Amino acid sequence: SLMTHAERAERRERIAEAVRNGADPWQVCRDESVSWTTVYDACRAGGRLGKRVRKPLPPLPPLTREFNAVTVKRTCDIIALLQQGGKSLRAIGLVVGVRCQWVSQIETMALEAGLLAPRGAKASG
Repeated sequence: SLMTHAERAERRERIAEAVRNGADPWQVCRDESVSWTTVYDACRAGGRLGKRVRKPLPPLPPLTREFNAVTVKRTCDIIALLQQGGKSLRAIGLVVGVRCQWVSQIETMALEAGLLAPRGAKASG
């Protein structure tokens, strides 16, 4: 659903207002489902760049505890599904909510770490 020009302006205003009122810019990114650049530009346009927003832009959000927990949980879910077998990487990605490239990467690391038997090999047990 594309936003109208007016809706976009309204969102920019809302974002700038939130940051001016002391909201954490990263939290605003998450609340509004927008990128850091969108928040930054909204603040600039609204003349609301606080000192803490003027610093050079970090390339990625700092790893929050919440983000870490979700990532670790997803990784464990992926490894568990790989160990069960019978599902394609794409199917696992759909179940866990990640791209199959990520599943593939985790599969490779799990194989290297000895957490998985190579595909086609019978699990010993």
